[in-house]
Amino acid sequence: MTTEEPKRRGRPPGAKNKEKIDLRPKATSRLPDDFVYVVDEDEDRLKVSPEMIPDGMSYQWVTDSIFGQHQPQRRARFERKGWMPVPSKRHDGIWMPKGYEGEINVEGLVLMERPAEYTKMALAHDKKKAREQVWIKEQQLRGGDVNVTLDGQHRTALNSNKINKSYEPLLRVPEE
Repeated sequence: MTTEEPKRRGRPPGAKNKEKIDLRPKATSRLPDDFVYVVDEDEDRLKVSPEMIPDGMSYQWVTDSIFGQHQPQRRARFERKGWMPVPSKRHDGIWMPKGYEGEINVEGLVLMERPAEYTKMALAHDKKKAREQVWIKEQQLRGGDVNVTLDGQHRTALNSNKINKSYEPLLRVPEE
C-alpha cells in the first residue's frame, strides 16, 4: 500500500520570483485621426435629409426584395415611371461601405431617384384620380343610386342628405 502525498495548492515553489510577461497583442488604432464616434441606435437608418437630394430630383426607397426574394416586377413598375437607382458613390459611406460601387440597397430597399418634375406630375395625377372617385360617389348619393332599402329620391331624404368630406391618415403609428 502506497501513500500518495496530497496535492499542494497554490503556486509552485519559486513562482514568486518569475517575471510576469503579458502575451496579449498590443492594441493599435486603425482609425483616422479625425474619427468621431456617433451613436446611431435611435437614428432612422433610411432617413434622407433634404440637403442630400440633388436640386431638381426626388428620392424614394423602393422594395427590391422581401426576405431575400427579389421582386423584379415591382421594381420594373417603378423604373417604368422614371425611377432609377442612386449610385452609392454620390453618398459614399452613408448607407453602403466607403468605396462601394453599385446601387444603395438597405435590407431589400433600393434608394431610387427621378426628376422632381415627374414626381409633381404623378402627385397631380393621383390627386385628380382621388377627386374623381369622391365625385362619382357624390353623384351616386345625390342621384339615389345607392344600394339601400330607403328611398334616396324621397323629398325628405333629398332635403336632409348631406355629404361631409374629411381626410384621415391611412396608417396610424403607435407612440412609444
